[in-house]
Amino acid sequence: MDELLREVIDIFVAEAREQADRITQALLTMEQQPSSIPKEIEELYRQAHSLKGSSASLGVEELSQLAHHFESALLPVRRQKGQLTAELVDLGLQAMDAVKLRVAGLQADNELGLLDVQRLTARFEQLASGAAHANPSHPAAAPASAQPATQPMKPSEPRPVGFAEQPSPRDAASPADEEPGETLFAGVSEAADTVRVSIDKLAALVQHTDALRRLRGQLEHHQSEVTAMLRGLEKLVRGGSKNGDAQIKRTDDELQHLLRGLRSLRRDLIDDVEGLQSTTGELDDGLRAMQLLPAALLSQPLHRAVREACRSTGKEATLRLDGEDVFLDRTLLEAIKTPLLHVVRNAVDHGIESVEVREAIGKPAAGQLRVRIEQRGSQVELIVSDDGRGLDVTRIREVAQQRGLLSAKEASQLDEAESYQLLLRPGFSTKEEITALSGRGVGLDVVNTTVRKLHGTLSIESVPGAGTTFTISVPLTVAASRVLMLEEQDHTFALPLPAIARIALPRREELVSLGGQMVFYVDGQPQTVLRLSKLLGQTHTGEAPARQPLLILRGSSGAVIACDRLRGEADLVLRPLPIELRRYPLLSSVAIVPSGPALFVLSPQGLLSAAASLRLQKESRSRRRTVLVADDSITTRSLLRSVLEGGGYRVRTASDGDEALRIARSERIDLVVSDVRMPRLDGIGLLLRLRGDARTSKLPLVLFSGAQSDEDRQRGLSAGASAYLAKSDFERGQLVDVVTQLLHKEEAT
Repeated sequence: MDELLREVIDIFVAEAREQADRITQALLTMEQQPSSIPKEIEELYRQAHSLKGSSASLGVEELSQLAHHFESALLPVRRQKGQLTAELVDLGLQAMDAVKLRVAGLQADNELGLLDVQRLTARFEQLASGAAHANPSHPAAAPASAQPATQPMKPSEPRPVGFAEQPSPRDAASPADEEPGETLFAGVSEAADTVRVSIDKLAALVQHTDALRRLRGQLEHHQSEVTAMLRGLEKLVRGGSKNGDAQIKRTDDELQHLLRGLRSLRRDLIDDVEGLQSTTGELDDGLRAMQLLPAALLSQPLHRAVREACRSTGKEATLRLDGEDVFLDRTLLEAIKTPLLHVVRNAVDHGIESVEVREAIGKPAAGQLRVRIEQRGSQVELIVSDDGRGLDVTRIREVAQQRGLLSAKEASQLDEAESYQLLLRPGFSTKEEITALSGRGVGLDVVNTTVRKLHGTLSIESVPGAGTTFTISVPLTVAASRVLMLEEQDHTFALPLPAIARIALPRREELVSLGGQMVFYVDGQPQTVLRLSKLLGQTHTGEAPARQPLLILRGSSGAVIACDRLRGEADLVLRPLPIELRRYPLLSSVAIVPSGPALFVLSPQGLLSAAASLRLQKESRSRRRTVLVADDSITTRSLLRSVLEGGGYRVRTASDGDEALRIARSERIDLVVSDVRMPRLDGIGLLLRLRGDARTSKLPLVLFSGAQSDEDRQRGLSAGASAYLAKSDFERGQLVDVVTQLLHKEEAT
């Protein structure tokens, strides 16, 4: 593996997987909603171009070529001179699966996925060159039974997936007995052992670990002090047998000195333990937050499951997912994904009728599937419903008798709900023939087993001729019921932990008076300190503790909240406020404490509205020579950061030209290195803006591009670029030498 690639392989793999997922989602959206093609094709191109550029810069030519020919094959669609065919969608989905396999191979330093990438690259090259025009595929936006294969569906019409489409080469080669979706979604969980985390979250956790190290050092120091005092006491005890008033007085003085020291040390230890508790709590909260993922991550595998199930059965169906903004524990999300895929495939295979049947009974040709994800207190419900034929209770009972699961008498005594539960028995299936989707007696049994392992429940409701609803209910371990307990004026309150951005424990001397108000500096900005008792309309009495607990709420603007003491955190059941207390805006609910009285839960929104805000300018900091890197690819940004920091420069990064322009105008930047092609504002646009501003008109700027376009090079140099490089030509010495020469030239002038 190339040395540069080895340095950034993990970042490259994570970015490539994310780009593949976004391209996959764009393909699925364009197929299902033809009217979205103009918008989604641009997103697809942006992601493909970023994949091509980052791959080329690291020497991964096979992925760079795949992305290049993929773009070329879709160019007629982008220019509205060609149609989005079923073959293009199939090949695109296969290509993105191949990208995930290949980056996994690169990470393991083997050739996993290389043959697939090469095969698909060749196919895209054929399509781009027109070799495939002799045998064109029918448009993906047109059901074969509804219109000729060469006519696209009208843009205003939604596109149901999977009806009577020609199987792709990959589908034709699949074994008949292969479980659908297991191979298809293999790439979805490739990153199951990794989590992408924002730099801000990592920086916060690093700060917490630094605080823990400091506290550990303080505790070790206090431990040595206690050891020294104990030795002194032992010495006094050994010398206690000597007589004489003078000796007794000296002994008494030394004992009093040791006693005062121990008392002071006890106070310091109490403060350190409180600080340790607060810091470990913040660290734990940060780690918990990293484990939360949006339910929107289920969208792509669910849509692909419906698409493949429709293709296997010749049916049509559309899927709607509600609740994408619900955040779930990462472990729960991974565990519940497979059961959901089983239920969705089951709904298409067993529930949705064929197009002919649906049209004959007056239903829309495409079946309607809906997945809803809802948080209900400490539970999360996943509800899958369809508008198909519903469940046949008589047929279910007949199959149960044939399988020997119950007698005719027992079957006659079952009600509908009990009959539906038979579907969850191992080996139970109402299908007589075995297909790729059903007939083996697995599926709902797997769903039920998984749900039970999650300590959840699975319920089934059905209306004959109208459809079936499966409701999965599982505990939500990381929920809004996790609270921080705090004390103010001998009263204990609870505050939802997700509402707290940070907790600080400054010493008294760290709180300063500014403009008649007590303030505490957070990240260089003064924050007004407001007592919780004052917000609650009470007068605070008593001395402030040696370390003052301060709460910085999410969304706060210049204010922090002070309380007397932090009591730790807990997972508590929340109940609505009594009617007579609902008029108090600072209270949101009541928390039930198993071993004590109920606690009032404070409303974060109420606290924010009651707290006064104060803003001051951020203190400027001295800098060494700083280079600003602008590129929409995180892989390229990381590569350039590594190269430039290795050359002794401080590096700031921006994901596009707009962000780079803001940084260059607000901070001291000595040189800019920018990609030519970026979203919102490209590199040449950034160059023109900088040259047109008196503050930045003399700022050296190096342009680079993965396209190796002479036109771009000429445009950039004509617009005033200081230098122009190609991504594929990056070398440590070359880039650092160019930057160093330009900065020396600037100093000389």
